[in-house]
Amino acid sequence: MDPRRYADLFRSESRVQLSEMNSALLELESRPGDTQPVHVLFRAVHTLKGMSASMGYDAVAAFAHELESLLDRVRAGTQGISPELMDVLFAATDALEAGIGRAVEGASEPPALATALAQLRRVGVEAATRDASTDLGAAAIAAHLVDEGPGVLVRVRQRADTVFPGVRAFMALQRARTLGDVVAVSPPAAELQAAESAQAFAFRLVSTTPAVEIEAAIASTGDVEHVEVSTGRGRQRAPMRLTPEQDTSTAASGTRYVRIELARLDAMVNLIAELAAARGRLLQLAAGRGDAALDEEITRTSRLISDLQAEVMASRRVPAWHVFDRFPRLVRDAARQLCKEIEFTVDGKDTEIDRFLLDEIGEPVMHLLRNAVDHGIEAPDVREALGKPRAGRVVLSVARDGSAALVRVHDDGRGIDRERVLARARELGLVGPEITELDGTTLLRLIARPGFSTAPTVSGYSGRGVGVDAVQSRVRHLGGTVELDSVPGRGTTITLRF
Repeated sequence: MDPRRYADLFRSESRVQLSEMNSALLELESRPGDTQPVHVLFRAVHTLKGMSASMGYDAVAAFAHELESLLDRVRAGTQGISPELMDVLFAATDALEAGIGRAVEGASEPPALATALAQLRRVGVEAATRDASTDLGAAAIAAHLVDEGPGVLVRVRQRADTVFPGVRAFMALQRARTLGDVVAVSPPAAELQAAESAQAFAFRLVSTTPAVEIEAAIASTGDVEHVEVSTGRGRQRAPMRLTPEQDTSTAASGTRYVRIELARLDAMVNLIAELAAARGRLLQLAAGRGDAALDEEITRTSRLISDLQAEVMASRRVPAWHVFDRFPRLVRDAARQLCKEIEFTVDGKDTEIDRFLLDEIGEPVMHLLRNAVDHGIEAPDVREALGKPRAGRVVLSVARDGSAALVRVHDDGRGIDRERVLARARELGLVGPEITELDGTTLLRLIARPGFSTAPTVSGYSGRGVGVDAVQSRVRHLGGTVELDSVPGRGTTITLRF
């Protein structure tokens, strides 16, 4: 087998898996207690590992295996979710994407892959060391419960940052009592309830409930970093698994897809256009014959051609989320880099747009989002002083308006300072002294000029006057228009109309 024949297919499939990984990481970061994103991550990495190994991309496969091992510990509850771990997982995803790109191109392994691999192994060593010391502590705490007693032994370790640890421990015991009889607790229940710091405790549970369900039930009480069920004479622990309702990897789907080259769709569109022209010629030829049967058949054929034309055109359209799913990660990274708090939402992800257009508008939307985070949204302390929520709101939306597609980026930030733009324009000689106010059209024309910027310093996100210029140029190239609406102190909305 020559793997080069399947490189494009591999790249395409990898993009899907990487997109799922980024979405799952964002979910996990916002809801650390939710196990579903962890399972999505694990499945995506496992799939990428198998695909890479099949293609002979050994470096990528080895990296995916190391990442899979880390996720397995998270899935099993032996590795807690922390901001540091999230940074490692995001960096690993970026490195995996870079490694896949270089592997497909036949280039050498990127440095980012080796750096991220070292981070993954460091996390693994730290986890092994911590688990070894914790296991010794848990064994000492529950020493008198291990060797004898009915039921199974349940060991629980709370997160280090647990709020009201005594209450959480009490909730875990109460949850256990719904599954069976709790016959022994160590430390005693009264002592646990009075605890003011994170606890490691154990209890015996007489129950017919499977170990997996016991673990899931205890973990659901919150702030549980690790839970383990054993008989007391040797560990018989099984990691939590997805319930049938949660497992979507093998669920039957009512919709099936097939990948097809865009060039073939374009060829079909051209053939349909020719067929439509032939239909017109047939209608002309049949018009003067007065043959009712022929007229009926031509009318039927004409209707079928119209339906076929509509279906072919629809086949070029795909839901906006195919491209927009990468933007939440972009906004998250920009917000962290700029020390801002952002609530980002995407509206109309299922709106279908022509695939060519959707691919082409990715870059303009990226510039608009970066501008919204950098220029638009104020720092958290500034927003608080202005009576706004600390977290700024950025909304990316897509909608259809008749035959047009509308893509909007809105933020609730400071808005565009027209006086500052006007002053800068005067400095550059772009407007005369007779101009005292800027209307929307003039404002957009000025900020879209190459090199125009009001930023005092150049950073990784602003200061070179490129963003709006790049948006305007690309949109015009695609036959679209840009509309600007900005209210000082309330925010800015930029609409791309195609």
